[in-house]
Amino acid sequence: MTKEKWQRARSDLQKQERIDTALEAAGTLFDEMLYEDITLAQVAKEAGFTRSNLYLYFQNKDELYLHLMQVEIVKWWQDIEYHFDQQKPCEPDNYARFWVDILLQHNRLLRLVALPFTLLEKHASIEKLVEFKKTVHQIMEQHAELLESCFSFRDEGAAHTFYLASIAVASGLYSMTHHTLKQQQAMTMLEMSFTPPPYRQMLQNAIESLLRSSLN
Repeated sequence: MTKEKWQRARSDLQKQERIDTALEAAGTLFDEMLYEDITLAQVAKEAGFTRSNLYLYFQNKDELYLHLMQVEIVKWWQDIEYHFDQQKPCEPDNYARFWVDILLQHNRLLRLVALPFTLLEKHASIEKLVEFKKTVHQIMEQHAELLESCFSFRDEGAAHTFYLASIAVASGLYSMTHHTLKQQQAMTMLEMSFTPPPYRQMLQNAIESLLRSSLN
């Protein structure tokens, strides 16, 4: 799509196609750049839009990336559902390995959830924020049902608590073990040596521990 050929979307299908194009462009840039270095102008150029065209669908960068996170969460959940039905990982150690294996296939999502949620949510419109929260809540409910089909939890809310704790641990450990270039430069200037611990094994151990502590 080129700017010269741009025409305002008339149907819901056309609007969704424009949104999908913008999200694809945003994802491509996010895979290559730090979030703080990306601008809406760059996203628009990557998508073949003008910046004013992009504002028809997203009012700012944070709102755009909140929507991208929503899309990536859905993709991750679809993978969880599909492979869970195939593997039935109904032992804590097997589930932890399964969960981490799937998550590590979604590196873009890992980087997105490592961003402060308050930053993205603060600048989103109430409509986009409600849509995001609704999607996340639905996936949490479905994930809890999936877990309860395999495990006997100690109380009614334990599966939900485990889900939220798992996301928090995955996000926190990712930030701790994946330093930016600026962080690495600061460590070098201070003559501090730091070898990040293995993310995969740390996360797998943490997920297994969280799950065991949630069960009867």
